[in-house]
Amino acid sequence: MIVRWSYQWISGLLGPIISWVLALISSKAKERRNGILQAITELERLPRPLGKRIWIHCASWGEFEMALPLVEALKKQEKSPQFVFSFFSPSGYNNAQLPDGTYKVYLCDDQVRAVRRFQNAMKADLAVWVKYEFWLNHLEEIHRRNTPLWIWNASFRSEQFLFKPWAKSWLNAVSQSTAISVQYEEQAKLIRPFNPKVFVLGDARAFQTRERLKEVQLDPRLLAWAQSRPCMVIGSSWPAEEQWIQKIWAEFPELSQQWNWIIVPHEISRQPTFSCPFLSQGIPASAENKLWVDQTGQLRGLYTVAKMAIVGGGYGSGLHNVYEPLAAGAPVMCGPETDKFPEAALFEKQGFLLRVDARQGCIALCEWMVKPDELTQKGQQAKAHIHEKAQSYSEELARFLDSN
Repeated sequence: MIVRWSYQWISGLLGPIISWVLALISSKAKERRNGILQAITELERLPRPLGKRIWIHCASWGEFEMALPLVEALKKQEKSPQFVFSFFSPSGYNNAQLPDGTYKVYLCDDQVRAVRRFQNAMKADLAVWVKYEFWLNHLEEIHRRNTPLWIWNASFRSEQFLFKPWAKSWLNAVSQSTAISVQYEEQAKLIRPFNPKVFVLGDARAFQTRERLKEVQLDPRLLAWAQSRPCMVIGSSWPAEEQWIQKIWAEFPELSQQWNWIIVPHEISRQPTFSCPFLSQGIPASAENKLWVDQTGQLRGLYTVAKMAIVGGGYGSGLHNVYEPLAAGAPVMCGPETDKFPEAALFEKQGFLLRVDARQGCIALCEWMVKPDELTQKGQQAKAHIHEKAQSYSEELARFLDSN
């Protein structure tokens, strides 16, 4: 009870002050704060839906992607539904490409009065909260209004705060949900004692990745250049991953010259620390085997021409998307810090992903590069595995909707 009172006091009294101070020092925080101030007006101006208004909350862009298969399925099941997405982060709000007939707003801060005003304007017939955004006042207000709540593609871990003795209020708010979907049975076992209506659907990211790959279109000139040699794509890279390839270039020049190297930094505005032509300057000459991609929206297509991929974020910033290269048939190497991405360990057991520390990186990379036939086999296995997971998810999603 003390924890709950403390949370309400901090969120209600200090929350607005913290939000105001952060807006002074961070452009993203300022953007979010301005978005929150406009959210009520934007909700009140929405057209009246002919069918249900379905509110889907996503922390950021990744959670938005996880929700899209559900949106498409509900469009087929419900009569004239209206979808309203709420986002916590500016990156999610700005990058989300909304399907037709959907809307987006920023989620208000988790303060009791603000939450009630927000949900009064939202008027949701169904609320769907994706993955692990467990804002106490929002969830309790949803229950107070008797609005059905689905916790979607939830991520539960035994060390998570929900299962701490002091977090009973949060666990109670989550466990009162109408339905909870998870990816793995291990996650279901953690929450099932508190809510028996738990569904193991499998991997939404596999399904969504498969569907998005169908839409890929690559510049024919870039495609021709990339396929002129075996292609290594370093996706969503940070300096840690780029240090690997620089060592390869320096210590194994003959081997590195046999490959094309495409570097797609996580922060597109960042400049390389090595000499490399930029995509914005045109397609490289055939003799050139390096390319720095300084344009957004290219990475998914580039994975389709990759013999293998190095995916960034495994050295501390958080592992980025490994589904896209695997679904495209490119085995993956990444850093070892993948605790919040349990799929990495599962993919490693399958043999088409390898986690390595900084010292092992160059040696492991060379070992893969000199065995092109094995890379091809790993890539085929990866592609088949992701597509199998996607099909399974599609079937389980249909069962979930039949039950709810």
